[in-house]
Amino acid sequence: MPPEQRDEWEDRLYSIGCAVGLALRLRAAPGGRRPRCTAAAPGTAPAPASAPAPVAEPTPGDRWVSIRGATCERPVELSPDDRAAASLFYTGYQAARFGSRAINVAAIPNAEEWAYNYCVEHPGRPAVEAFRQAYRQTLR
Repeated sequence: MPPEQRDEWEDRLYSIGCAVGLALRLRAAPGGRRPRCTAAAPGTAPAPASAPAPVAEPTPGDRWVSIRGATCERPVELSPDDRAAASLFYTGYQAARFGSRAINVAAIPNAEEWAYNYCVEHPGRPAVEAFRQAYRQTLR
């Protein structure tokens, strides 16, 4: 795998770790809300006012997804970015289940492709099974 592609995967893994950490911090904030910044840091100018960014519909805070119950149909329907995030989650989940202490980052795209192809062929099967097989075939 070329170094720039390896860097991309490392960035994805880092981003997911940051997102999980942020979610945990936000959940720990009083009332489960995001803390507000009330003033600029000392010695800095306040940011200029800009047009508000479009706000996406919030997802329910207590939305639960069955890790082992999701079928292969769902990952196939996802956008490429969402599929990549789900794939990294399931790859990490399988690494933990197999007791792995390290993972070959260069092999992650092969595992994603293997799981995706399995899901296309078996849409009614559990997605976790696709990633278990993919992990065994490509990352172990």
